[in-house]
Amino acid sequence: MKPLRVDSVQDQLQTRWLGRSLNVKTSTESTNDDAREALDSGAVEGHVILAEHQTKGRGSRGRKWESPSGQDLYLSIVYRPSLGLDRLPCLALTVGLGVCDAVHQLLGRPAEVKWPNDVLLDRDKCAGILIESASTGHQLHGTILGIGLNVNRTHFSAELEGQATSLAIVAKRSFDRCHVLCLLLRCVESRLDELGRDGPETILDQLEPLLAYRGAHVEIQGVRGIALGLSNTGGFRVRQSDGTVQTLHSGVLEPKTHPGA
Repeated sequence: MKPLRVDSVQDQLQTRWLGRSLNVKTSTESTNDDAREALDSGAVEGHVILAEHQTKGRGSRGRKWESPSGQDLYLSIVYRPSLGLDRLPCLALTVGLGVCDAVHQLLGRPAEVKWPNDVLLDRDKCAGILIESASTGHQLHGTILGIGLNVNRTHFSAELEGQATSLAIVAKRSFDRCHVLCLLLRCVESRLDELGRDGPETILDQLEPLLAYRGAHVEIQGVRGIALGLSNTGGFRVRQSDGTVQTLHSGVLEPKTHPGA
């Protein structure tokens, strides 16, 4: 696969501020760690760290993110939102909606967001989002928006087989990663601009139709019931068997075939 280069990316970039400052690494431990260092050093808004390969890439809840060289996209964005910590789930969902926009344009078919930070195709994971923040009290000073998008990979480890997919697997063809990256950054920038301009409610309203497992039996942090959708802060609402509704703000959503599964 053709390696990603700063000049070729910026030649195709159609964003105003996202990715205009860009660092492409052949290999690194974690783009999120690199972006945190850049944030602490005063990097400009929208600075992007991109790597061909990560040796210690991570997903949500400390899980390892497989990062084979030259096949997919691994990037982290420096972002300084005007949001309180209680609205942080909305940020992951906003980025997820931007990823869905890009995937839809590339494949001509919709993707789904699995709360709180995955993007699915045919119920298999094609992208993950990792938001890490720097804050004082209840006010965010800055965040790192980590995105891993499976682009051209056609084989996964035994642990991920049957749970993960890629654009190439679904489309049955390979993709120009530079083109995918530039489209992804444009779509994410558009959604972040919308979040800042119109607030979380507009984003959440547009996200509802793309929510995976809405109306299905699910379990999150031991809470089981029917998935109702999002709260106005980006939490996930579940109606339990006794009729009470719980709103979860973190955790892993697990689909269940029936209430007792």
